[in-house]
Amino acid sequence: MSEYKPEWVKKLETLGEDLEKKYGSSRSDSNDKESECHTDNCEEVRKPEWRKYGNPPGDLFGQLISYLVITYVPAYFPDFFQTGWSAVYPVLLYVILIHVVVDFIQILIKARPIYYLGQVITNIASVVSMVVIVTIFPFNFPGNVDIIVQFGLWIAIAVVSIVSFFEFFKIFGLDSQ
Repeated sequence: MSEYKPEWVKKLETLGEDLEKKYGSSRSDSNDKESECHTDNCEEVRKPEWRKYGNPPGDLFGQLISYLVITYVPAYFPDFFQTGWSAVYPVLLYVILIHVVVDFIQILIKARPIYYLGQVITNIASVVSMVVIVTIFPFNFPGNVDIIVQFGLWIAIAVVSIVSFFEFFKIFGLDSQ
């Protein structure tokens, strides 16, 4: 004698079975994983394939927007940008140029070491530009906002420097493609 199940219960059970077939059971223990790995392709199953998470064409578009902002916004807000902006502007242009060159190289060469080398180069260029900005500080913020922004820039410099350090070691990773 079968139990009566409403239609929505049947749909949920079917959905659960489909998800379990597609993604596997979440209740499997380590013994099940060991039993699955008795074939010659065991290393291929465990080793994830490297994928590039960046989007060079999108980054190129972002660099174009950055160029337009740093070139045309100061003319509309002359009181906000101080005289030090003329020293910061060329540094920012060089950073944008470095980003563009790295993105074009990453479009042409899709290899793991090239990707991480490009990330390290662009991060170092970004750190240099942030150091120039924080030392010259060509902005006119009201009140104590100057101190907060400078502190935030020093934190950003530290974080990007640490990220660059670890990305440098990813260049020499084992699973390059």
